[in-house]
Amino acid sequence: MVWQAGHGNETSKLQAMQVICQDYWPPVYAYIRRQGRSEQDAEDLTQEFFFRIIRRDWFAKADPARGRLRNYLFTSLVNFLRDAHRSEQAEKRGHGQALISLTDAEGSYHRVAVDQMSPDRLFQHRWAMHLVEKAVATTAAEYAGRGQLAIFEALQARLMEPDGAGEQLDTIAAQTGMTPGAVRAALFRLRQRFRELLFLAVGHTIGSMNREEIRSEMVSLLEYL
Repeated sequence: MVWQAGHGNETSKLQAMQVICQDYWPPVYAYIRRQGRSEQDAEDLTQEFFFRIIRRDWFAKADPARGRLRNYLFTSLVNFLRDAHRSEQAEKRGHGQALISLTDAEGSYHRVAVDQMSPDRLFQHRWAMHLVEKAVATTAAEYAGRGQLAIFEALQARLMEPDGAGEQLDTIAAQTGMTPGAVRAALFRLRQRFRELLFLAVGHTIGSMNREEIRSEMVSLLEYL
């Protein structure tokens, strides 16, 4: 997707850019807010940051050899804020247009313990959470497509636990009408699929399906959860 945003034709480039910007605005917004900006200012600056990325053909310069996408994006954000004119009027940012939908931006920001995190760590934390949320949503969609959404919802709270942790499943078994053994098997399958989807999501952000590279990135990201 990043390559398409940098090297496709004009139509495909714009479409890819909008997908990426919509996908990765949460850590950008969180970082700007943690810098002390107001909610409105953070929204304006987030929009302008991604407008600038597009105007300067930022994705054409993205190179996996230069490091991870999250680090490249973070460095660009820091430079953008350093150069931003504090007196710039909000209506001038992005020429008054909205490139991305910042739905529940403030709610997303406050769902983490922001008062205990530096702006840098919050950016990394929100990036990691974003990838987890994507994997959870994809898993839920798969289960819903198979008519098993009720099972997913009953077991969702146990997704991030290691296998064998707190496996007291009698209550869930009673709720779902399954035996404890069947619930345990369903939980194992759910965790396995969630981990596969998270693995793929991380691989996409680093532009590699090399398992060792993905594991290394996952270890790094999980430190921020």
